[in-house]
Amino acid sequence: MKLDGIAPKKLRIVKPTEIDKFGFAAGGYHPTYNKIYINEKLLFEMSQKRMLDILAHELKHCEQHTNMCRLAGMTPDKYARVLAEGAVNRAINGGNGITGYFYKRAVQEGNGQKFIEENVQNVIRKNIEKIKSAFASVFKAPKISPDSPEGKKALLQLESLKTYGGYSRHYEEPIEIEAHEWGNKIKNFFQKFLELKL
Repeated sequence: MKLDGIAPKKLRIVKPTEIDKFGFAAGGYHPTYNKIYINEKLLFEMSQKRMLDILAHELKHCEQHTNMCRLAGMTPDKYARVLAEGAVNRAINGGNGITGYFYKRAVQEGNGQKFIEENVQNVIRKNIEKIKSAFASVFKAPKISPDSPEGKKALLQLESLKTYGGYSRHYEEPIEIEAHEWGNKIKNFFQKFLELKL
């Protein structure tokens, strides 16, 4: 996948009690920390095929975010803003959560946009140094032209992050569709390898 020097160096094993905090069931990729997480409980129950599927899926997310960060003109601040806009969008549209409640009140008072921007800025402040550290080598890597096929795809994925619906719309998101396809492809390659008569 050409992720040498970019992909996470370690796999974080997460206890089932931590799953809610990280927001995934089997495995996940954290786009702020550039880390991959696997559910400890499932780790020992999964087949090799399933494990390869999950790892390939999460590494595809790493590749996607790497390409977004490598776009010409992209900076840590711009990337942090996209992630923040997506996080705030999920928070205000997440049903009956506290952020959604205060957003509705702000809208009633005519301050909806101000509320969103203040929350976006808070998320950026909280995450910007983590992003700079986690993606330090990525931002130094050769740039991708926005006009190239790779660049056009990265731009579409950046846009989709702002409205990413989270797990409830998991299978509808462009970045998830691509990652699922890649995970299945690697799993099928492995299955064919097992079936070879050497």
